Amino acid sequence: MRFPKATVASALNLVAYICSSEASMVLRVYQDPVRGSAGQSVTLPVSYTAPEPGGYLRITWSRDGRDIVAYGGLWRRSPGEDRRCGQWMVVSGEFQRRAMLFPANASLLLRNVQASDSGVYELTISQRTWGTNGRLTLTVVPDTGNRAEAAKKQTAVEANIQYISLVLVLFFLLFIVGRHRVAC
Repeated sequence: MRFPKATVASALNLVAYICSSEASMVLRVYQDPVRGSAGQSVTLPVSYTAPEPGGYLRITWSRDGRDIVAYGGLWRRSPGEDRRCGQWMVVSGEFQRRAMLFPANASLLLRNVQASDSGVYELTISQRTWGTNGRLTLTVVPDTGNRAEAAKKQTAVEANIQYISLVLVLFFLLFIVGRHRVAC
């Protein structure tokens, strides 16, 4: 049996396309460097596209060779459904109440950042045989004092309100006492 040349060529092109378009994990870093103010929260924004619609996924954020957050989970993905079947997450001691990982896109939220949090953060995402790495630089600048000035102004306004309230109460009492004396 002989196949027409066009059919053979089309089949070979299809095989070549399938082999050349081998899926890989794609990591997108949306902002580098990231700047934050001391005492505020900062998000290290990233996202990824996994080559397989489900399976085991591991996400690790680290700095200076030490893990900050490590996550692992079994995902079941199908059209219209994204379900985690089993998962675990470990947050290192110094970031225990300050770090939050969003497994759906791998972004990392750091709360109450300090100048000591500045540095290069490394992200590793892997799924079975696929994996990718990324880096972001975080720079934490000192608080400019605007919030401290606003707090002082707020305190001054509250003190003025208390003072005015006290004066009004005193005038009211004097008025009542004066009317009471006149009536007696």
